[in-house]
Amino acid sequence: STYQHGMVDNGNFAVGHINPSELLHVKGPSANIRLEGSPSSNVQFQLYDGGASVGTLESDTGDGSLRLKGGSIRSLTIKMSTFTSTQMVM
Repeated sequence: STYQHGMVDNGNFAVGHINPSELLHVKGPSANIRLEGSPSSNVQFQLYDGGASVGTLESDTGDGSLRLKGGSIRSLTIKMSTFTSTQMVM
């Protein structure tokens, strides 16, 4: 396959597209984004607004959980396990 990528004059960057409408525009039959750390390291996706941290999505390799943090004390933790049902209720 041949994928297109590049930056346009407005600073937007595209993967699989030639005319990005956002700062990062990923387009493809399976537009997955992969963040991979070294073994036994937690991976973080950090969100900022005007230079201030507003949230973090992180993995915890110690207990296998996925944590969504917002601000200094608010967080939601989802522990990964084997489910016998096809539904997860929160």
